[in-house]
Amino acid sequence: MTRAPNVGRRGPFPPTAPATLASLGVARELRLTVGPPEASLALWIVDPPAAARPVGTLLVLHSARGSKRSQLRWARPFTAAGYRALLVDLRGQGDSSGDHLTYGVLDRRDLRQVLDRLAARGELVGRIGVFGGSYGAATAIELAGTDPRIGAVVAVAPFAALPAVLSRHLRLSWPHLWPLVPPHRLGEGLALAGRAAEFNPWEAAPIAYVGRSAAPLLLLHGARARLLPPGHSALLASHA
Repeated sequence: MTRAPNVGRRGPFPPTAPATLASLGVARELRLTVGPPEASLALWIVDPPAAARPVGTLLVLHSARGSKRSQLRWARPFTAAGYRALLVDLRGQGDSSGDHLTYGVLDRRDLRQVLDRLAARGELVGRIGVFGGSYGAATAIELAGTDPRIGAVVAVAPFAALPAVLSRHLRLSWPHLWPLVPPHRLGEGLALAGRAAEFNPWEAAPIAYVGRSAAPLLLLHGARARLLPPGHSALLASHA
């Protein structure tokens, strides 16, 4: 679960052709270095269709093993409403380098560095919000709990804590073998994965950060979601 799609890939990551960006409605493409451990993140900036100055800035974050391209459909309603959308490939995914998925632990720090760089470039306009789904939703909540610049969060099907996701994943994938796994083995496996990926898996816990932010939070969750059932959002709401 921590092995990133781009494991071992150090580049080059070829830039998107200008004609392709234009056809997608992307104003510009950036690449920013974050870390440690060092990673190169790809970012698209999508502006409102009118020439008017954007009314605010929204980070739009993808789900696990997704990409910024998959989030264009979510960005367009925001840009149509006058917002600047920042679509980021989180580390190890899309066109970003990185060997591991850390479920928000390194991602929230990466995104704070991204916001710092964009602020220095004058790319941030107005208040900053975050929209994310699943992995991106959890990262959005963790980011808001550690960065006071975040003024609002929309989280679609977030998880409350990584250990619960892992146990649910194993239970659904191997229902006959799952009862044979002693509980302590799950913790040992998480610890091993964390050491390999250079993060603390128990810090991948939006429930520990949801109460640290004063930003308004909208939680959306499908009633029939299997891997991440709606109880995750109910638990987060009770701690917000």
